[in-house]
Amino acid sequence: MAQLDHFVVQDVIGGEISTQSVGIPLYIAVLAKDTMNNTVTDFTGTVNITSTGILSAGGGTTENFLNGALDSHMVIFSNAGNFTITATNTDGPETGTSNSFLVNNPVPTMTSISPMSKTVGESGFVLTVNGTNFVDSSIVQFNGSNRTTTFVSSTQLIAAILQSDLTTKGTFPITVSNPSPGGGTSNVQPFTVNNPIVNVKLLLQGPYNGSGMNTTLNNDGLIPLNQPYNTPPWNYAGTESVTVIPNNVADWVLVELRSGTTSSTTAARRAAFITSDGFLVDTDGTSPVEFFNASAGNYYIVIWHRNHLAIMSANTIVVNDTTTLYDFTTGVSKYFGNDAKSLHGGTFGMYAGDFSVDGFIDAADFVGPDNDVFLSGYRRSDLNMDGFIDGSDFVYPDNNVFKGTNVPN
Repeated sequence: MAQLDHFVVQDVIGGEISTQSVGIPLYIAVLAKDTMNNTVTDFTGTVNITSTGILSAGGGTTENFLNGALDSHMVIFSNAGNFTITATNTDGPETGTSNSFLVNNPVPTMTSISPMSKTVGESGFVLTVNGTNFVDSSIVQFNGSNRTTTFVSSTQLIAAILQSDLTTKGTFPITVSNPSPGGGTSNVQPFTVNNPIVNVKLLLQGPYNGSGMNTTLNNDGLIPLNQPYNTPPWNYAGTESVTVIPNNVADWVLVELRSGTTSSTTAARRAAFITSDGFLVDTDGTSPVEFFNASAGNYYIVIWHRNHLAIMSANTIVVNDTTTLYDFTTGVSKYFGNDAKSLHGGTFGMYAGDFSVDGFIDAADFVGPDNDVFLSGYRRSDLNMDGFIDGSDFVYPDNNVFKGTNVPN
């Protein structure tokens, strides 16, 4: 019988092993040979498989040979480079080493990311990236910049996204890069950074009709196309404007975010519309009010109107790109200071009658309707907001006399 001398390690189909990829199974054949390079058919032992690369599968002791051959043994490499595979007799000194071959990193593919969006100003967070062909040297990139990446598996990575990545609204590409040899950059998954929004419902006493608010000013074409809060006491310089006032709009309001209770803590302001059913909407007439100059955070919400007493939320609320509806209409507990105008059937709203916009309803608030009586148009003295000043406008300062805003200065 022929005596075992060495082993031949080759591709399963014969010949030298060609270029391979990390993470992809490679099938090899190992043949027991004598000094004349004939197969030693009576060898039925096992060999120990090692490599100059790192094997994630297939290393160690094999199954038994059959007729001097191990026909199809699978190995998987977890790193890239030029490597060899060696088979060593488990019960003896005989060895055999393959040719040197290149193992490339694969091109990664992404299938999903989580989360898919955040709000301007939020803290840094951990992004989960799912896909295929990830390797331990894969790098997640945010808008083309590398981020600290942790390899979980060939199908998942996690990456540290920085707070500085969340400073501007936009849609940014998330990619995964595998280094050479081989390697490459994956497909793109979009990540969205949104501005924070305010999602509020409230009612104005002046135009309230028992179920909602009249839109007479809008119907008569009296509401200005540019926001009206650029005069004292608001002095708001915002450029909010439209070419057409959207349907169902009752008037403009001014929305303010405060990190504390006093005006010195004001973080941002926006002019917006209030609809007949009480929802505050952006200038498109449907979307929640978007803030372009504020970060996500906890804020008091202050609402100003040109002839109603200003109101503020009872507590801070979480403001981000999915802000939960804050409904002032449901009770006085929603208002800072626990006071609001009781309207109808347990519904509450803003007190009408502050013509002087000094935050207190008194004799000074009769002056406007008195001076403008029988005039029409978009006037602060039009306290019921029907476009015409008459006796009905005197009702509000009369009924609400000595009421004052609870919004702190």
